[in-house]
Amino acid sequence: MTGVGDSLLIRDGVALVMFAQEFGYSVDLHAAERLAGATRAGMATGARNPAGVEITPRPLVIEQDAPPIRVAGHALAGPVRVTIYAFGAVSIAYRIPLEGALEGLVELSSALVSPRDLRDDARQRVGALMTSLGPAITRPLAADAIEDYTVFVIRSLGAMPAGAALTADILGRPLLARILRAEPSSLSEEQVSDATSGSVSYGNGDLAVIDWNAALLVDPDPEATIAALELANTQLLELRFLDDSLDRSLQEAYDITLEGTDRPAILGGGVRRQTRRLARMQVDAAGLLQSVGNALKTYGDQHLARIHDTADRRLRLHDWERSVRIKLDALEAIYGKLRDAHHQRRSEILEWIIIALIATEIAFTLLGVH
Repeated sequence: MTGVGDSLLIRDGVALVMFAQEFGYSVDLHAAERLAGATRAGMATGARNPAGVEITPRPLVIEQDAPPIRVAGHALAGPVRVTIYAFGAVSIAYRIPLEGALEGLVELSSALVSPRDLRDDARQRVGALMTSLGPAITRPLAADAIEDYTVFVIRSLGAMPAGAALTADILGRPLLARILRAEPSSLSEEQVSDATSGSVSYGNGDLAVIDWNAALLVDPDPEATIAALELANTQLLELRFLDDSLDRSLQEAYDITLEGTDRPAILGGGVRRQTRRLARMQVDAAGLLQSVGNALKTYGDQHLARIHDTADRRLRLHDWERSVRIKLDALEAIYGKLRDAHHQRRSEILEWIIIALIATEIAFTLLGVH
């Protein structure tokens, strides 16, 4: 089918530019709610979410004024939506109103590849949050890593063929690929096919096309899908953060192991401290992985499950999770070896003490010393 995307007009739309950033090990959302005077926001229920699928625990949402920033000639519209998750991450979402030809999104998408002004503003907002919510944050962390993702939301689209089911072909796959990949020029058939492969629909009048850099939704009721995509982008940030942290932990573990082998057996206090530190690393990483992985359970809701599964595949969340688990296993192996070596040294020390006591007793007996 020949696409008609170049002639389609956006009647009501918005680009949501999301920046996820790590700012602590965890957040007490009840305490943060009191400090910020904000509300907890859940996912919308209804025909799209009949089972009441929810982000657990429900994140805290704060609305702030939009900054005077323009992107490719587009002014921002308020409010800026700040979503704080219990597992210590925050997502800042900026709104850019959309109207006009669908093909106009190519220029905006290209401008959003490196939106330095928005990124800097997001960092400042996270820094301010760390200050205002300090008592509610466990082990605050101003991490450099930031993960951005853009969702083009079209609530109403004009010039649609009468009676036609909305598909990627109707919108025009080559155009969709250029929007999703932020590519001003034409893409190869292979790239077009890959960029538009993550398509999900609920009915004939809605469509979600999800890629690794951006997603495009044509949907009069997109809120649950937006929440799922924002969570997926935040999960990607957390998994990348965990992966980097475990790289550093593994290097530290190797260093601890080498230091431990150079220590005299009589000096066991340092080894005990090292094994405790390694155990803490494992518990922290495993706990964070559990929190991130269990934030959204889509059992019982096939549409949201497909949305999140598609985002999982396009963002390669499963690959990042597998990498984290492999490194956790490696850390466990190092911890186990160091712990066993410490126990062996203690046993050797006790054996030598017993031998020395026996030898002393024999010597005293032979010398007639009582």
